[in-house]
Amino acid sequence: MEINKNLVVIKENNKEDKFSLLDELCDLLYKNKIISSKENFFESVKSREEDMSTGFGYGLAIPHGRSNEVNTFDFAIMLIQNGVDYNAIDGKPVNIIFLAAIPSKEGKLYQTKLSRISSFFRDKNNRDEIFNVKDKTELIKILERI
Repeated sequence: MEINKNLVVIKENNKEDKFSLLDELCDLLYKNKIISSKENFFESVKSREEDMSTGFGYGLAIPHGRSNEVNTFDFAIMLIQNGVDYNAIDGKPVNIIFLAAIPSKEGKLYQTKLSRISSFFRDKNNRDEIFNVKDKTELIKILERI
């Protein structure tokens, strides 16, 4: 999977809640011109999360927003080394968030990427490798295998 290095961040000692982290990822998307309105996009992501958590288990969350504010499909990715309470389906903390920015008219690309990401994280070796990276460059190299 192609990874935009400007949209990847590692948090080492996180003390924030999931909505603060999602806001930070929205900020990255906005600064990189993936979305045209940070506030509107964040509200759509937050609303979706309040309806139902996108914490899939395995330390993985894939929140998303589909709106006219999205200029181009992409992911903002955050590795949270000490995890964050995310109300995931397995009740465990989330260690990595893939925030998907999806244009209103986008269809199958998101489903394809979602499937590839979730398949990758089902493998414990892949999870262990990602959750123990030393830096952003190493993380990106692993993510490119998805």
